[in-house]
Formats: sequence, structure tokens, C-alpha cells
Amino acid sequence: FFMAEEPTFDHLVVQFRSSEAIYVAARIAHSRRVLVDPAGNILHAQVVADDALASLNLESKILIGCQFVRRFSK
Repeated sequence: FFMAEEPTFDHLVVQFRSSEAIYVAARIAHSRRVLVDPAGNILHAQVVADDALASLNLESKILIGCQFVRRFSK
């Protein structure tokens, strides 16, 4: 998932929507800054001035990778 800033936490609970909500405990495995274009394509982050991001129509985001630890049951 994406965040605007680096996470300040190591663990989280994720909710997946389906016919029934599914909750999963996860830990952050990695994070890195990426650039995202309007179509949602992820580009490798390079040093780009903030004012240049707007002109290139790119957003700077933090891509968060998680490892699922366990699923919660009802």
C-alpha cells in the first residue's frame, strides 16, 4: 500500500473487503519512496524537485510492503 510519509509503526491490522470482512495481522517488511503516474504506474524514485513533480504529473509516495503474520477468525 502507499503512504505519504515513512511509517512510524512496525505492525498493523489489514482489512480486506469481500462478502465478509477479513482481518489479517501484518508486519512492515520494507518501504521505499517511489513516483506514481496518473495511471497508477510505479516508477523508481529519483531526485526530482517538488515543483517538477507537478509539471511531470507525478506523485511522490512511500510504497509499503507487508508480510502477513496471521488471520483473525470470528
